[in-house]
Amino acid sequence: MRFTLHIAAALAVSLCWHALRAQNTARADSLRDLIKAEQADTARFELMMKLAEVYRQADVEQSVIYLQQAAKLGDQLRDHNRSGLAWKTAGNYYMNSGRYEKAIDCYVKSYACYEKTGNKSGMAANLINMGTDYMYFGNYDKAKEYCEKGLKLALEIDHKLFAGNAMITLASIFGSKGDRDKQMQMYRDVIALHESMGESRNVMVIGLCNSNIGSIYVERGQYDSALFYLEKGLQPFEQAKDPNMCSAIYSDMSEVWLSRGNLKKAESYGLLSLQEGQRSGNLLRMNQSNYVLSKVYEKKGDIPKAFAHFKESSKYRDSIFSKDKGAEFAQKEARFMYERKAMQDSLRLLGEAMAIKAKADEKQKKQNVITISLISGLALLLVLAFVMYRGSQAKRRAHRLISMQKDILEQKNREITDSLSYAQKIQEAILPPEKLWKQHLPESFVFYKPKDIVAGDFYWMETADNKILFAAGDCTGHGVPGAMVSVICSDALNRAVKEFGLTEPGKILDKTTQLVLETFAKSESEVKDGMDISLCCLDRSTRQLTFAGANNPLWLLRDRTINEVPADKQPVGKYDRPRPFTTHSLKLNPGETVYLFTDGYADQFGGEKGKKFKYARLERLLMYNAAKAMQEQKDILASTFENWKGALEQVDDVCLIGIRV
Repeated sequence: MRFTLHIAAALAVSLCWHALRAQNTARADSLRDLIKAEQADTARFELMMKLAEVYRQADVEQSVIYLQQAAKLGDQLRDHNRSGLAWKTAGNYYMNSGRYEKAIDCYVKSYACYEKTGNKSGMAANLINMGTDYMYFGNYDKAKEYCEKGLKLALEIDHKLFAGNAMITLASIFGSKGDRDKQMQMYRDVIALHESMGESRNVMVIGLCNSNIGSIYVERGQYDSALFYLEKGLQPFEQAKDPNMCSAIYSDMSEVWLSRGNLKKAESYGLLSLQEGQRSGNLLRMNQSNYVLSKVYEKKGDIPKAFAHFKESSKYRDSIFSKDKGAEFAQKEARFMYERKAMQDSLRLLGEAMAIKAKADEKQKKQNVITISLISGLALLLVLAFVMYRGSQAKRRAHRLISMQKDILEQKNREITDSLSYAQKIQEAILPPEKLWKQHLPESFVFYKPKDIVAGDFYWMETADNKILFAAGDCTGHGVPGAMVSVICSDALNRAVKEFGLTEPGKILDKTTQLVLETFAKSESEVKDGMDISLCCLDRSTRQLTFAGANNPLWLLRDRTINEVPADKQPVGKYDRPRPFTTHSLKLNPGETVYLFTDGYADQFGGEKGKKFKYARLERLLMYNAAKAMQEQKDILASTFENWKGALEQVDDVCLIGIRV
């Protein structure tokens, strides 16, 4: 049953990132001007919060930077409630964008601020938010611990809204653990809590809880109770004309009537579910309603319609799994179970269709069986002699054919392997030799691990006057296609420095973009490949570092803390709204370390639960080992990566560079 699908109605985001950023640019510039002109710190705090809101959907990281500045201003004012609000808002932004580890860090800081002032409302909100985050992680024990603490505090201050939110999250946790009794009781408690709020109650929350209770009764086969709660849950969503939730509840009601043998009502609710699912555009709803209808028409004996709806269900199921690649690994088991059930249903439907045809032909077959048997017996004697003769010849031909095919296949494999090995040598030629790298950057390491024989990731170095330029690049794709793009991009970087005499990273990336586009423009078909990159220029005499990035940032380890220097949110290559790349300038102190990287390390699946390694864990790993020698850091990165990956396949190329001044 679909408990998690009923937790909240999905909210569609109607504006893409580029349009939102363009729309808000003027407002952001205006707010920045007001912040510079404003003298009163309290007013500047409010303006920073508004500026963060402007960037919330277009650029979460930039939004959080302004919230951090607002929190710092709150600390200067000794107004810890303001600081707590800024950190809590940052946590909400991170949670809404799926960055749960960063969200938890912000909630912890917010909780500490509210604790200083004794603001129990703020403390309760953060505890509940942390519990929700841990639930998304799949750490149900911690999620339960924090939600129960938040619930206790919310009840203590009689904050019913927060208490209801905590109970709904706890219900989801109990459901994930398979404890339906506690889950149902929690939903009943939420309903009672909101009913006690009188006119301020939230009828949508009450409807949601009722529909979820109904779903539990459907799972248990208690259909009278299921219908009672599903109908109660349906009322507010029908009044609000919410197609998403209506489709989900209609689908449950169709299953109830199907189980009770009322095929007319089962069909009626199934069609309503499909109609509302199509109106909402929710692929999951359309998948479920078509699947229910396929079972209804199977019961009615209408095999063509059953097949048609089963086919539609499979189509939407495939769209769902291909659309959410970020969660692909976590869905593998669920998808296997779904496909196994789908295969069973498909075979059953096919078998019934064949049985219908067989029954129709049975009478005619009985009439012809005696004649056919006689003719077949005589023919069999003749065929047997012929087959014995032909069989010996066919067997000899088959052996010869198999032997030839095996030889051809082995030859093709040798040719492919030889070609890839030669391509590997070509790609290695564009990488700076280890001896040259150590000569110019002795206190450094390069952890480079291609997914295949050749890679889309590469590292690069060039010198100009007393300056060293170095980079970590990630070209579109991996394997042979990625390697071809990496050769083009590496050549463009070389030309930008040697041919055009550029040393400023931002201008190098501008010129590299121009050269790459000129190369691809020669193709008759449109090529959209490009590169994400972190590019640095280090003046050895002054320790002045300049940096520019295309989607990939720079990490600077200073005072035992990693500080991120942001990259421009655009690639090197074809882009709808290109703009000049930004060059950042940093004065490095002796002993400080900079890290450049592609996304392969953080995106690797593994660990006990088969989840991504993620940037927060990578940041902690680098901080914990920052004092060690650079070669030792590389060894730790390599062993940690292999232990995390375990028996799973490497998902992408990996390139991570560390340089100590």
